[in-house]
Amino acid sequence: MASCHTQNLGIRTTWKEDLRASCVELVYGEPLRLPGEFFSTSNPSTIEDLSEFGNRLRNHPSRLGPQETSWHGNRTFYIPKHLKDATYVYLRQGPERKPLQSAYLGPFKVIRRVSKAYVIEVQEQEQTVTIDRLKLAYVTTPSESSSLAEKTTPMTTATPKTKLTRSDRRVEKVI
Repeated sequence: MASCHTQNLGIRTTWKEDLRASCVELVYGEPLRLPGEFFSTSNPSTIEDLSEFGNRLRNHPSRLGPQETSWHGNRTFYIPKHLKDATYVYLRQGPERKPLQSAYLGPFKVIRRVSKAYVIEVQEQEQTVTIDRLKLAYVTTPSESSSLAEKTTPMTTATPKTKLTRSDRRVEKVI
């Protein structure tokens, strides 16, 4: 069966002098690439070259070694420089969260700092957490919040004004 396909390929790719092209070139517009068995060589030394080529081809996989793997675990994290002075921090949750759930919990009070880790107070218990899971929290103290309340002026309440639309609906307009 394979020889039949080979014969057909040979017939279709033969050069026709009267057409100055092969049948394949007329159909596809370009010549086909033919396998090496269609080209006969009159040089008897090619048999030795083929056996040498077969030996080299057999030995080549034994000389191949495994490819060096890449290490994808070296992720760098952004660590703010003010984190070392933080009194309160947010704690990042794991990668599995519910929809619309916040990525960070907290703020939590920092108890002490260890190299590459912080000890924070979570639900009245000490928990050691690595710094790559922490985010700086800006928390106002009660004295700061009372001074801010004194500085702000209360807003005046606006009186609503009702207006009738063309479809007889009442719309309140705040001035």
